[in-house]
Amino acid sequence: MILFGYLSPVNAQLTILHNFGDGTVANDGAHPRAGLVQSPYGNFFGSTLDQATAPSTFAGTIFKMSRSGVLQIIQSFAPTSGLYTTQPLLCHDGKLIGVTPFGPSPTAPSGTVFSLSQSPTTGNWKLSFWHNFTGGAPDYDGLPLGNVILGSDGYFYGTTGAGGGSPPLLFDGAVYKLAPKTHAFTNVYGFSRSGNFQPHAALVQGTDGNFYGSTYYIPGNSTPTQWGAFFKLTPGGQITFYPQTLQLAVEGPLIQASDGNFYGMSGEGLFGISSTPSVFSMTTSGVVTILHNFGQGTDGAFPWGTVVQGPNGNLYGTTSAGGTGGKGIIFEISTDGTSYTILHNFGDGSVANDGEHPSGTLIVGHDKNLYGTTELGGSAGLGTVFEFRLAP
Repeated sequence: MILFGYLSPVNAQLTILHNFGDGTVANDGAHPRAGLVQSPYGNFFGSTLDQATAPSTFAGTIFKMSRSGVLQIIQSFAPTSGLYTTQPLLCHDGKLIGVTPFGPSPTAPSGTVFSLSQSPTTGNWKLSFWHNFTGGAPDYDGLPLGNVILGSDGYFYGTTGAGGGSPPLLFDGAVYKLAPKTHAFTNVYGFSRSGNFQPHAALVQGTDGNFYGSTYYIPGNSTPTQWGAFFKLTPGGQITFYPQTLQLAVEGPLIQASDGNFYGMSGEGLFGISSTPSVFSMTTSGVVTILHNFGQGTDGAFPWGTVVQGPNGNLYGTTSAGGTGGKGIIFEISTDGTSYTILHNFGDGSVANDGEHPSGTLIVGHDKNLYGTTELGGSAGLGTVFEFRLAP
C-alpha cells in the first residue's frame, strides 16, 4: 500500500458497463446519482434522476442490470410527477424499496416510500406507494432524504428532513418506522430546533441493536453556519446525542465496520454550512476521529455518500470532483487512516469515456469488486455504470 499515493495500482482496472443515453436501451435514464444494490441472484438495481429523452425534468427511472452490463428499465416515473430517488434502493423479500424526496404528484410534493415487485407470471414490475408524506398537520412529515433500512425487529426505519418536532415545525426532521405488512406509519422520534435537528442521511443499525445517524444542524441554528451532531437511538425512541466540534456536514449514512467502529464521510456543506470534507471514524460512544481531509491537491474534492468496507478490511469511496482529471476519484483508505491511495482518476484519459462526478456510494459485489455510477460523462454525457476490479 502506498502512503498518500496518487497512482493507480497496475493490476486494478475500471470498466464501463453502461453509458446512459447512448441509444443501446431506449430512454434508459440520465444522471444516476444513487449507488447500486445487488440482489442475492446477482443482478444490480439502480436509479436515475431523469430520463434520457428529457434529461432535466426530475422524473427518473429504476433500472435492472445484469453482471455483464445488460440494462433494462423497469420503471419510468411520469414526466410530470417529479418522482426520482437519490438514494440506493433496498432489496428485500423480492421487492425493491426506495424513497423519493418529492411527489407522488406536484400537488402532493412531500415525498414517498415506494416498492417495486415483479410478477412471477408476466415478469412485469408493479409500482406501489407504501407511504405518501403529507407535509401538513399533525406531523408536518416529509422530505425523506435517506432510504429506509430493515430493522432487526422486521420494521422499516427511515429519516425525514421535515416535521417531527414538538410542536412539529417545517425542517425539524424525524425518525419513522413502517410496519412490514400494513406499512402503518409511526414517528419514532421527532427532532426539534431547540435541540439537534434535521437528519439528511439514512440510519444504520449497530450490532448492539441501536440505530446510529447524524443531524445537520445544532440548537439555535437560525443562521445555517453551524454543523450537527451524531446520535444513538433505541428502537423505543430514546435518543443520545454526541455533539461534535469538527465541522462535519454528513450527507451519507454511517457504516459499521468489522472492528465495531462506525465510518463515514463529511461533505463540503450545504446552505451556508462550513464543513471539513473528510473521511472519519466514530466509536459507539461518539468519539470522532478524522482519518483524511480532502483538498490537499489532487486527492479528491466534494465527497458525497459514504464509504464501504472491502474484502481486505480497507474502506473505499469516491469524491465527485478533484483528482488529476478534475472529475472525481475512487480512493482506498485504511481504517486507521495511515494509508490513503487513489485507485482511479475520472477524466484523466486512462479510460475513454469513463464518466464524470461519481456521487453515489460504492458497493462490493458478490465477486468482491467495486461497482458504482457517475452522474455525468460517458459516451453520451448522461452518466455511467462502472465496475472497478480490485487488485488480487
